[in-house]
Amino acid sequence: MNTENQVDEFFLQISEIVSRKRQDEYGSPEKLHSMIADLWNAWLQGRGRVTSFDVPMMMIILKVCRLACAPGGANVDDTIMDIAGYAKIANDLSTTRL
Repeated sequence: MNTENQVDEFFLQISEIVSRKRQDEYGSPEKLHSMIADLWNAWLQGRGRVTSFDVPMMMIILKVCRLACAPGGANVDDTIMDIAGYAKIANDLSTTRL
């Protein structure tokens, strides 16, 4: 398979994941990303530069939004483990935040 065909195949696979699998799991990308944007903006309001502490907090927000938008297909246990992991990272970084 030549490089052009590999690139085409790669993007076909990505399209399948984004358009079908992820949408089945997390619902409409427009709804999900709009919710994430609103909550990230609320988190960042008045903060200026994004810090290392902000990153895991914003990832927690992303994971919560995914659960909120999921039509029932999301892997709840995996998502809760991700949230717990990000909370641990945020806790570890919180000493550098203060």
